[in-house]
Amino acid sequence: MTDKIKQDYVEHMNSVKPDSRFLASLQETLEQEQKNLRERKRIRLIRTVCAAAACLALGIGIFAAVSISRNTLEIIGGPQDSSASGDMINHGAAANSSVIDTVPVKNISWIPDDLRELPLTKALALRLENSLEELSVSGENRFVDADTVSGQELSGIIEKLNAAESAAASPEGEVKYYMAVFEDMTAAKFSIAENGVISISGSEENFL
Repeated sequence: MTDKIKQDYVEHMNSVKPDSRFLASLQETLEQEQKNLRERKRIRLIRTVCAAAACLALGIGIFAAVSISRNTLEIIGGPQDSSASGDMINHGAAANSSVIDTVPVKNISWIPDDLRELPLTKALALRLENSLEELSVSGENRFVDADTVSGQELSGIIEKLNAAESAAASPEGEVKYYMAVFEDMTAAKFSIAENGVISISGSEENFL
């Protein structure tokens, strides 16, 4: 009798099926939950991207403001390095200068450390001899479209510089202005007057 009841119970339970409307409702609920989950993920992603973009825009804005401020100060205040008065970093830096500039010798950038103990004229002669890129000559202290010095004339200038010593004499007569550009892209300006007096940009002395 007990086995019969158990068998009937199992058959009855197997015959029980969920209501179709319940299944449809459950399916719809599950689909809605999946949709809501995807929507929440999408919103979080959008928020993250927007926050990152805002941080990037803020950083760019700060950088631009600092750059503009710095450029404005440079334009208003001008360059502060006095060494630029005596030397040129490229061929055109002193093209419109009307006089040979003078600055303290320690600020003459074309003199390398190993030549600083030498007399100024001998240091210049060594640089002309060993590391000259180009030497220009002009009838005035302007070097746009200036002629180039080479060969025998260059050798004569080097010889004159090696022999020169500090002198109290002043330039007289016609003056030739020279601009030497070296391999390290530093430059030196000097002049030789008709009476042989040499003036070198960066020095208050004359040489003869």
